[in-house]
Amino acid sequence: MKKPKLLEVPKNVNVRYYEDGSFGIPRRNREIEAIMDRIGERLPNQLRWWPIVVNTESFVNLEPMVVGRTVCIIAKGPSLDHLCEEHFDPEDVIITLNEAIHKVESLDLQNQLIAIQQDRELGRTCWTKRGAMLVPNYTAHVYYDHPNLYTFTQKQLPVVDSLTASVAIALAGMFKAKDIKMFCFDAMTHKDLRYAKVIGHPSSKGGAPERFFKNSRRVRKQLEHTALPHTFITPTAPAQPSSYTQSPSPDNPPEHHASVHTESLELKPDTED
Repeated sequence: MKKPKLLEVPKNVNVRYYEDGSFGIPRRNREIEAIMDRIGERLPNQLRWWPIVVNTESFVNLEPMVVGRTVCIIAKGPSLDHLCEEHFDPEDVIITLNEAIHKVESLDLQNQLIAIQQDRELGRTCWTKRGAMLVPNYTAHVYYDHPNLYTFTQKQLPVVDSLTASVAIALAGMFKAKDIKMFCFDAMTHKDLRYAKVIGHPSSKGGAPERFFKNSRRVRKQLEHTALPHTFITPTAPAQPSSYTQSPSPDNPPEHHASVHTESLELKPDTED
């Protein structure tokens, strides 16, 4: 298979390049717009385009990795700080949501690994060093040079909305996984709206943290739609109720155990509180 590559703008076309990776032209020109429409994905009602990457691997080729196995979906709640090797069986397939990939890769696991990123504004911050990099077509230009790049479109998946968690759940269902383990969805299990410390920025960076209450209902709806057995698992620090109550000294780190809070949440109608 050929390597993924960006379709290039012709040298004789004067374009503006933007920090988010898009490019555009200063004024309308039907001839130039036609060229741009062939090499980019136009933003609605704008003279601006996202680059198009060709020769990418289709996400459907990930199916053999998933079929018949437990899929562990890793979110970014505070309990992510306490995720450890003992939480996984060797045959589990791990799907990480955005920056959660870095915590998982720090554990040096041998499990099959898929890192999903949809948000272009995150840039290349979710690059996986050894797993499959799964992105929608409109984000592919960010990772066009990743050695293990896979792409999809929302229309190709049985998703009920556009959440990255919903994409991961839908993928597990479409590829006939045995069941799903939902790790570190603290907003759903404990109404904790923070991100883990390991993420490196607060949950307010992407908007009001209260958005996670609405997202929780959307995740439940996707789980109901996918209809696979599922369990929510919240890793905890040994003898500590919260991932932020323990501040170990570098000279005397705590012994690392796989403490968990596990529950199967009842699915409720997607109604506003």
